Amino acid sequence: SGVETSQQVLRSVRSKNSHGNSGNNLSSIEWVTEEQISKVDSVLKSVARDWSDEGKVERGVVYDRIVDALEKYLPLSNGNDTNISDGNAAIKNDLNGPPRVAVPGSGLGRLAWEIFTRGYSTQGSDFSLPMLLASDFILNGSQDDNNGNFRRFAISPWLAETRNVMSFAHRIRPVFVPDVDPNSASRNMEQHRSYPPEFTMLAGEFLSVYSHYLPENQSCQQGCQSSKFHAVACSFFLDTAPSLPHYLLTIYHMLEDGGLLINFGPLMYHWSGHGTLLPSDMSPNTDANVRSNNHMSEKYQKRNAYLDSRYLSNIDYTWEEVRHMIIQCGFEILDEDTHISAPYTSDVEAMMKVFYDCVFLVAKKKVSA
Repeated sequence: SGVETSQQVLRSVRSKNSHGNSGNNLSSIEWVTEEQISKVDSVLKSVARDWSDEGKVERGVVYDRIVDALEKYLPLSNGNDTNISDGNAAIKNDLNGPPRVAVPGSGLGRLAWEIFTRGYSTQGSDFSLPMLLASDFILNGSQDDNNGNFRRFAISPWLAETRNVMSFAHRIRPVFVPDVDPNSASRNMEQHRSYPPEFTMLAGEFLSVYSHYLPENQSCQQGCQSSKFHAVACSFFLDTAPSLPHYLLTIYHMLEDGGLLINFGPLMYHWSGHGTLLPSDMSPNTDANVRSNNHMSEKYQKRNAYLDSRYLSNIDYTWEEVRHMIIQCGFEILDEDTHISAPYTSDVEAMMKVFYDCVFLVAKKKVSA
């Protein structure tokens, strides 16, 4: 059943990344935490969203729009030579091989893989270790068997759901992944392209991975200028920032002049909803405009001591404010659409589904004077 094979897949993911340590010593049992169960549940749903036939419609709403924009504003010709419009002359003069596209917050890697299959050198990245382990397993653990077929697995991503369920059979039904051979694109490009694009994945928090592009860090990074990207594609990513202005500035400096920021997603703000500041939380005789931790009352600090500090520094911006920051960073908006209904890891058989009204944006980094 999908329940049994879900466990087999999880064991395979662990085994592939255990470096020879099977971890099957039953003499010492470590019970999982609720947080760990939640992460596994999220990973299984994300695997279904990114790599199953059932997730195709959901992917199409988001990924197809991003890839279409990339091919429209940064097109490739048939022969691996770029065919970029005069409006992106700065990129055209710089290109040495396929354009480079960063996909931060790439999760299970499907969007990055789709961009790679179109002929772009793609670099995905993610902070979540469970997501990275699962994406590595899907991308590199589905190699052909002896009969020339890629391996597929059955999982039950909706097993943990107990509400808004039509039947128990719906909860445990299997979903087969991956729906395509992840290695097929690399083989085809190696055979038919003189300079095939590259596909890489990085592990780490966004600012840690890409902060070397910021001007203040340039002195210690030789050759950084030549490795800048021609596009940054964001899917449900910008609202994961603990400090959105820092993310936008980093993206700006990651890009070549004329480079593209392509964004699709809501404004859920991952680091929101905790550490609310109450009127009584300010220390007596403190200027109301001062909001540093040093001026917070002992009561406030004790109440929120368990929280990650990023919850306390997060600001929830409106889209109007985000749009203004993008322009102030030095971008020119080329395309924008709002109120795009997009499902997210939704069970098509469930009695309740999650939809977001999302924003789609394409912005171009202005050419330096």
